[in-house]
Amino acid sequence: IEPMLPAFSHLVGEITLSSPEINLISNLTGELATASITTPEYWCRHVRQPVKFAASMETLHQLGCDVFLEIGPKPALLGLGRQCLPEDVGVWLPSLRQGEDDWQQLLQSLGELYVRGATVDWPNFDHDYQRRRVVLPTYPFQRQRYWLERPVATEAHRQLTTPRDSKLHPLLDKKIQLPLIKETVFETDFHRDNLSFLADHRIYDKMVASGASYISMILGAAELTYGPQGAVLEEILFEQVLVIPEQGCTVQLAIIPEENNKAAFKLISFGKKTADWSTHVTGKILTGQTTDEKKLIKSAPLEELWTRCPQTITAEEFYQTQRDRHIDLGPSYQWIDSIRRGNGEAVCRLTPPPATVLGLEEYHQHIHPGLIDGGFGLLVSTVDMEIEETFIPFSIEQIRFFQPYRHQKLWGHCQLRPTSGTERLVGDIRLFDELGNPIIEFLGFEGRQADRVAVQRSLQKDFSDYLYNIVWQPKEILPQPPSEKAGSWLIFADKNGTGQKLATLLQNQGERCVLVFANHNYDKIEENRYTLNPAHPENFQRLLEDSLAAHYPPCRGIVHFWSLDNRFANEHNQQTLQHAQMLGSGSVLHLVQELIKITENNSPRLYLVTRGGQAVLSSTVQVEQSPLWGLGKTIALEHPELQCVCIDLDPEQEDVQSLFKELWASETENQVAWRGNLRYVARLERQRLPTVKQALIIRKDSSYLISGGSGRLGLQTAQWLVEQGARHIVLLSRRGILETTIDQLEQAGVQVLITKTDVSDYNELNDVLAQIKTTLPPLRGIIHAAGVLEDGMLITQDWQRFEKIMAAKVYGAWNLHQLTADMALDFFVMFSSAASLLGNRGQSNYAAANAFLDSLAHYRHQQGLVATTINWGPWAQGGMALSTTTVQENLSRQGFKPINTAEGLALMEKLISANVIQMGVMPCDWQKYAAQTGVDNAAHLLDKLKTNKPLAESSLKEALEKARPEEKHTRVAQFVREIAQQVLGTDPSQTLDANKSLMEQGLDSLQAVEMRNRLGKGLETTLSVSLLFNYPSINKLIDYLAKQVLELENELPKTQETKEAKENFDYIDELSDVELEDLINREM
Repeated sequence: IEPMLPAFSHLVGEITLSSPEINLISNLTGELATASITTPEYWCRHVRQPVKFAASMETLHQLGCDVFLEIGPKPALLGLGRQCLPEDVGVWLPSLRQGEDDWQQLLQSLGELYVRGATVDWPNFDHDYQRRRVVLPTYPFQRQRYWLERPVATEAHRQLTTPRDSKLHPLLDKKIQLPLIKETVFETDFHRDNLSFLADHRIYDKMVASGASYISMILGAAELTYGPQGAVLEEILFEQVLVIPEQGCTVQLAIIPEENNKAAFKLISFGKKTADWSTHVTGKILTGQTTDEKKLIKSAPLEELWTRCPQTITAEEFYQTQRDRHIDLGPSYQWIDSIRRGNGEAVCRLTPPPATVLGLEEYHQHIHPGLIDGGFGLLVSTVDMEIEETFIPFSIEQIRFFQPYRHQKLWGHCQLRPTSGTERLVGDIRLFDELGNPIIEFLGFEGRQADRVAVQRSLQKDFSDYLYNIVWQPKEILPQPPSEKAGSWLIFADKNGTGQKLATLLQNQGERCVLVFANHNYDKIEENRYTLNPAHPENFQRLLEDSLAAHYPPCRGIVHFWSLDNRFANEHNQQTLQHAQMLGSGSVLHLVQELIKITENNSPRLYLVTRGGQAVLSSTVQVEQSPLWGLGKTIALEHPELQCVCIDLDPEQEDVQSLFKELWASETENQVAWRGNLRYVARLERQRLPTVKQALIIRKDSSYLISGGSGRLGLQTAQWLVEQGARHIVLLSRRGILETTIDQLEQAGVQVLITKTDVSDYNELNDVLAQIKTTLPPLRGIIHAAGVLEDGMLITQDWQRFEKIMAAKVYGAWNLHQLTADMALDFFVMFSSAASLLGNRGQSNYAAANAFLDSLAHYRHQQGLVATTINWGPWAQGGMALSTTTVQENLSRQGFKPINTAEGLALMEKLISANVIQMGVMPCDWQKYAAQTGVDNAAHLLDKLKTNKPLAESSLKEALEKARPEEKHTRVAQFVREIAQQVLGTDPSQTLDANKSLMEQGLDSLQAVEMRNRLGKGLETTLSVSLLFNYPSINKLIDYLAKQVLELENELPKTQETKEAKENFDYIDELSDVELEDLINREM
């Protein structure tokens, strides 16, 4: 050491040293470091003199330090430090530990530090991750802790599986062998943190397990099962690509013994749900085989091969060509140095990448996937092909593995077989070292040609739980005879006479019919004949008071025909479209608001009639009528007591007799269409991802327009268009767009036109399109993503709020349609919602507006124009569902799962490419949805999706009938408590306060409707709209349901409800909608 100290002192002197800003203990003195630590002399002494580690630890102890964290690859000093201090002193934490997962060890030590008071910089901790804020529950914190426990393996399981720390093979974590099962199973976690080389094999930017990795695994498993004498693989079939998700997946390889020294193998993968597994490779193993080099089909001498293959391909050219094909091979897959190609054959030189890249020390007895893949690369190098084409592994007749490579220079040779053609390549591939020693041989390796679309399709996720659509299926009506007692019917009649004809049929049955016509003022023209203004809610109140008075026969039903009576069919302009919406949805909104104020247990059934409002078979669509169906579906969810039914009549003929039959149907179908003499009912069905015959082409010399361009989803769509090749983007928005977003797009070489435009304004939109025509390339694509939310239960809604939603969705879409109808567009995409397919409590206006988009897509196709409408479920990183926490909570509670942005946009591309008119993209737990809606009418729509019965409330009435009298109150009480906990989402092990208002415990207005519906469904009765306001606690609900609804003989013990308190709640049914909304807000 002494001779080098002068030079070392000089070197240190050239470095600018500063005094430490935090306390530092010097191992030279064992005390706090002073300014001397900044001198060369100090560091020379540090090199030469003893280390005073024990004194340093003692100084730390005296300073009050009792938590010690070692920074290093493994704990080397923690044990030494412990020896320096008393046994009961200190917490000793490693940062990393050999044999343990790095991240888990870091988190464990961080957790220990945090619980001992250490300050953690959480923003920087999360800096590299995309986090999503989670909305807290609406009920109060219950101050209970729930620790996540790791499952403890049983001793028997430990004996049957290989410990993780002792990997059997670089690609085989453990071996599972059960005494009663003949198969041997090997298991591995495929995750980039576990197997780093996985990230080096990407196709279309997806991490895809290579066929070579499968072969390496199978060869290793065969050796572990049958010994080192060797085994031959035969009949290998690559069945399905494995796209490795970000969270990784589990891969299992099963070896199944057969007769005559044979075994079969199957390689599968699965995620968290082991039931959802996929098979990727199958084949046979010939056991007891020796890979005798004498049996090897000898290649020609290397010099001869080199001469026969005169065309040279450099490694750079080869890997760049693969990248051009969207096959991105990282360092661990780049073994090829150079290739020479001749007539139907190719030879290459291979060199192992650095050991630091591969972890080659693990493969000293095995064969690395990168080397095998290098041999596969030879097959596609034997022929010259277009960039858009490639060959993917299909099958291999036989694989013989001879020995691991032991030399740095390796060679590969591929000879095509005569059976090869334009759509398949079949060849024999041999890898050997520079001495000619064989390493591995692939006989009859077959690759099948696949174009870009086919490859992408093979990589796509299984979206079977994402895609849904309404399918109309024939169903005969099940009539019931008219009641012997006469009833009343309220008919909102159209001017063309359909309503009056129905009234005649009903009157012939002895029924009383009241006809109501749309006009400017409320007027009683004659007995049972009225006019009213659809825009005036007070007119509906007077009508119901006058026409449904107590001395008249009870009202059986209300039939609404006004949607048939509008001028839009003849005058296609925004004014007539707005009038049609008021006549249809506006009048029904006002009608329902008055109905729910005056009716409870004996509500008349509501029938909403359209003619051609739905795209059933190939009939002409009357788009202006379609929003009424979206509204009707929401009415069915919010007010099941009205039993709302949507009926679409044949636009080509008038058959009032069919409608008359529908009024007397003995079933609960609530979405019905008549075409000719056939009756159709709606069913939601899963859809397959459509076949894409030609990929969507986004042109650089064209323009693309996005309405709602300032929204997060609109901007994400713009970015997607740019990634697909767009260079001219038009963003329309009523509000401004962030400059940073514009800068990002422009830095990508994109011309961005941003206009503050209201798409519902015909003239404004016309001006923008004229500007595009004169300043930009031709417009080729439109994405209508504009939209706003004005949520609220029907009782609190008004037409002004409906009009805000209609403006962006309905009038904006119609303006875009009209002003671009003569343009040669490649696509016209409208962002609709799952709400228009299903309805959604609190979103009646949103469901109605989006129903228009659905019909407009069908209308455009009938006009020979492109159009696609997508009924999106909630998005994970954008969209209307994320704009309010209430909507998020409601959808999540109903079972909807958020759509990842990348997946959503990829699906949109496929739907456009396949020329799909309408598709619902809405991953959902339908069993949960059916249970949460609690409405029988909606159940038929989901008949083809539900597999099990709904939650237990459906059997309550039957259970009460079987129960002894003294048990009935207990059953009711248990039923109410379970529903309350399920609706609130509280832990079943926790008890809600039965005497406390449920609203004080977190119940909101949407949940109140849900709870009322589910209670009513279980009791097979209709409950009051104000149920949860009149009886706000669990005990009050139980008391009311037991005494007044079920009329049980044995009364419950009296709850503490006083007569004065009851009277305070009785007035709620008399409140106006404004007063009721104010009450809800105050209760919340």
